Amino acid sequence: MNYWLAIVRERVFMGIVETGLFGCRDPECGLLMTRVRPGTRLVLFVSGFGCKSYCKSFVGVFEVVGDWVKAGKKLNDWSHVVEVKPIALGRVELGSIASKLSFIRGRRGITEHYTV
Repeated sequence: MNYWLAIVRERVFMGIVETGLFGCRDPECGLLMTRVRPGTRLVLFVSGFGCKSYCKSFVGVFEVVGDWVKAGKKLNDWSHVVEVKPIALGRVELGSIASKLSFIRGRRGITEHYTV
C-alpha cells in the first residue's frame, strides 16, 4: 500500500471532507496521476496559511477509491480529481510528534522538504 503526504490549506481540507474529492492542478497532475491510484492512502496535513482550527496539523488519512477524471467544475482550481473516502479523521499537531518523524528531523518544518 502506498502513502502520500498531501499538504493542503484548511479550506481545501474541508472541501475534501464535504465532497469526497481530492485533486490537482496542471501541470503538477502528471506525476501525481501516475502514482496515486485506487488503494493509495493520502495523509493530509493542513499548512499554516489562512487557517483557523487545524493549523500545522495532520488531519486525516483518505483512501483513493476511484480513478482520476477531468474536473467537471472548478473546485479549488483543480483540473483533475479523484474520489477518496476517509479512513481516519482527527487532529494531531505537528509540534507534538515532530521529533518522532524521521522525515522531519533536522528541518525547520514539514513544508521545507515536502509539498504535494
